Formats: sequence, C-alpha cells, structure tokens
Amino acid sequence: MKIIDVSLPICSEMVVWEGDPKPRIHHDTTIAEQGTIQVSSICMGGHTGTHIDAPAHFIPGGNGIDQLPVSLLVGSVQVIKVDDENGLVSSQHIREQVQFPIPLRVLLKTQNSNEGLLDAPDFSRQYVALSLEAAEYLVAAGVKVVGIDYLSIAPFDDVYPVHQKLLQEDVVIIEGLDLRGVRPGIYTLVALPLKIINADGSPARVLLLGEEWPEAGD
Repeated sequence: MKIIDVSLPICSEMVVWEGDPKPRIHHDTTIAEQGTIQVSSICMGGHTGTHIDAPAHFIPGGNGIDQLPVSLLVGSVQVIKVDDENGLVSSQHIREQVQFPIPLRVLLKTQNSNEGLLDAPDFSRQYVALSLEAAEYLVAAGVKVVGIDYLSIAPFDDVYPVHQKLLQEDVVIIEGLDLRGVRPGIYTLVALPLKIINADGSPARVLLLGEEWPEAGD
C-alpha cells in the first residue's frame, strides 16, 4: 500500500484566495536548564491551502466543520482527469470517466495542475472550476465528496451557485488538492480537517492510498 500526500505545505509564501491573509508562522524558542523548547504560533484563515468546506461556509445555520461525518472523509474515491473544459468542468466530462455505479467521492484533476497554479505565489482568477450543471449532476448521482485542484470549486466571478448547490445537499467540498503527480483511477481517500467547533472550513491533511505509485505528468 502506497501513500500519496496531496496536501499543500503551509508557509508564509503560499498562494491564498484573493484578499485573504497569508499564513503567519512564528517560532518561539525558550532556553531552559534542561534544554531548548520551541513552540510555534500560527495565524491563518480556515480556507488556507488544502482545506475542506463545511455547509456553514455558504448556508446560514449550516453545520460546522466539526459536524461533518468522518465516514464521508475516509473511503473509496475516483480521480478523474479533465483536459478539455474551457474553464469549466461539465457533467459530460464526469459522465465520460466515472466508473459506475458512481463512487461516493470524486476528485477533479484539471488544467490547474498542468499549469502549476498552486505553486504560484499570486492568486489567479483564471482557474478551472466546476460548472453548476455538473454540480447538479453530482448531487443527483449521489456523490457525497467532491474535490478540485485549486482554491475554489466554483468560478471566481460566480462562487455562490456551485457552493450553495453542493453544501445545501451536504456534499463535502475539498479544495486546494495537489494532484499533479496523481494518475486517474480508484484510491482510498483520507481527508481529515481540524475539529474546530462551528468553523465554516478547515485546513486538512489529505492522503490517497493506492497499490502503485502514480507517475508525474500522468
């Protein structure tokens, strides 16, 4: 069993959503008789790097990140590669690749990965996102987790409809996935956010478990 870490490292230089603060990480060192102790303090937004959205992010009165069922965040997942999307992933792209019966969890590897958008220090508004009709298709098909390889599942100029459609149906959204070296296929997903009471989102360590190492560029 191989473990593929698809989480972004958190640092002060990383890309964040436009207008959000960069993470601030400070290391305090204390020298005592018994030795040196380092304690770090971290200040960052709940949607920094690889993170999970809770319904509360867009649904008034929606559940917080601490109320997400852990059973949805661990289990079989299909990674699909979408090359021809013109900025939006359509339901057709998904129908052409998902293995039926459709999996509970789907991760979208798009041109965002090919272009290295998550490596750039500055936010790009020109990223590939999920279309509303694709979100509706995923909900109707019974998908309960959907992830993508940039900082938002929805287009920059129209973030509400896709988020609202998914979150009001209790579909878990994972954003900021580093899928550059991941082959399309079936894996086991482990995606665990911090258990922050009533938070609308949280950074997460996301792993894919598979039998073979993926190859870079696939």
